[in-house]
Amino acid sequence: MSVKSNVLNVSTGLNFFSPISQLHYTLIEPPVITGDYIDLDLNAVFTLMGKPLVSLARPPPFSLPLSSGSGDSVVVLGISEHLLNSVLAMAQQFGSFNFHVFRQTIAHQFPHPEPIGLKVTVRKAPIVTFFEGKAILSLHPSIEVVAAASWTSASRSLFTLEVDVALVLRFAVTEVTLQASVSPQGGLRFVLVSSRVGSVNVSWVTCLIASAFEEALVAQLNAVLSIGINLPCLDNIKYVHPRTEVHKGYAAVSCGLDYAQ
Repeated sequence: MSVKSNVLNVSTGLNFFSPISQLHYTLIEPPVITGDYIDLDLNAVFTLMGKPLVSLARPPPFSLPLSSGSGDSVVVLGISEHLLNSVLAMAQQFGSFNFHVFRQTIAHQFPHPEPIGLKVTVRKAPIVTFFEGKAILSLHPSIEVVAAASWTSASRSLFTLEVDVALVLRFAVTEVTLQASVSPQGGLRFVLVSSRVGSVNVSWVTCLIASAFEEALVAQLNAVLSIGINLPCLDNIKYVHPRTEVHKGYAAVSCGLDYAQ
């Protein structure tokens, strides 16, 4: 993360991400001070039960361009793809994106129609990619289709699908928290992985479950992303009039500051 400020108002701090994990920011180098701005280069550090999580992949270098953000803003924060993808990876490890949903009966699959359930599991971390003017969230859930009225040991697994999903990601800043929401991008691609009931007409299954799956997936993602992550800031300070711009490779949040006594 990179921050440019007209005054030294942005600092590091401890932020809670989940009950057993944390995110805090540290200064990588001393601030760069010019007659126009102060540039703070921050590193986001994730810890799990007090121990730092070390990524095998070295984060790519990131610096906020001088031309970024609104010229009349007090603070401009640069959000890298790596920061958001690290947050999503941690959420995925906690199973935050997994969910169950029940659908109508499959009248053509069994002699006696049975309710079906969709057990959706995201085994790989979602990926955010910043394009000019748009952020896309990509993920590849697997869907186990089960015949059962409830999730019990008597549930019968029918078949498993994998799905390619791309969603539009939008950002909002509330006080000092970066929140996000998703909306459908259009088009889901279902692939049959395995079946315990013989041949499966994927096109027919897609027509049956696609709408319910997409609606439940968007609701689950929005519930997780609405929690947000804390941005670096001093105590008793809130960001006001924030405006988020998405550019290729990064997002910039321009805002003013409100001092709470």
